[in-house]
Amino acid sequence: MKMHRKMAIVALGAATLLACEAPDWENPEYVGKMILDDDLVTQRTAIEKVGDLPEEDQKKLLPQLMEVYKKEGANQKEAMQYIVQFRDAAAKDIYLSELDTDLTGYARASAEALGEIGAKDAV
Repeated sequence: MKMHRKMAIVALGAATLLACEAPDWENPEYVGKMILDDDLVTQRTAIEKVGDLPEEDQKKLLPQLMEVYKKEGANQKEAMQYIVQFRDAAAKDIYLSELDTDLTGYARASAEALGEIGAKDAV
């Protein structure tokens, strides 16, 4: 009986370890997943880690950063910091929104991004 109990405890411990995901801040897929996390501290940490990734991996996270911006939460400004850096046509609507509202203080950078992506209809 005691042997079964020990085996059950070992099995439970192993399952618990597997359920806990070790942070992998060098993996853009992991960072992207954490950017969308509901916990604002985790989300902010993930957004801060974007800058540690190679440039091509940073740009892969644009959709997640745009989603954070659209939610208008506590990490909106941090997300916008990267969105304006990327100067990507996929973010045109966000640049226009920021230009109209200046919610994060990046209206000027948004105007510059619109110019760089060739959004002549917006400028």
